[in-house]
Amino acid sequence: MVTKSAGNIIIDPPSELTIKTVGELYAQTKEQMDKYEIVFVNLVAVSEIDTAGIQLLISLKKEVDAKGKIFDVVGLSAEVDEIFSLYGVGPYFGK
Repeated sequence: MVTKSAGNIIIDPPSELTIKTVGELYAQTKEQMDKYEIVFVNLVAVSEIDTAGIQLLISLKKEVDAKGKIFDVVGLSAEVDEIFSLYGVGPYFGK
C-alpha cells in the first residue's frame, strides 16, 4: 500500500516482504518515488522478510539517495529488526 501526502510518500509493504511480493511492490512504488522528496517505508506490519526483501530496501534507498531525496525506514517489527541484525544492515538504514 502506498500513501501520499504533502511532499512525501509512505510505503506500507504487505506482511510478507519476500521474493513473492517484492516485484509487485517495486513496480507500485518506482514511479511514485520520483514525485516525492521524502520516502518512508513502514515495516511495522511485516512479519516475514527474506533476502529479496532486504535487496529491495537497499535498492530503493540507493535510488532515492542518488536523487538527493530522503529515504527512511520506520516502524520495524520484531521480525524485521531480527533480520536487520542478522544481515548487519541496521546501520545502513539508520537503525
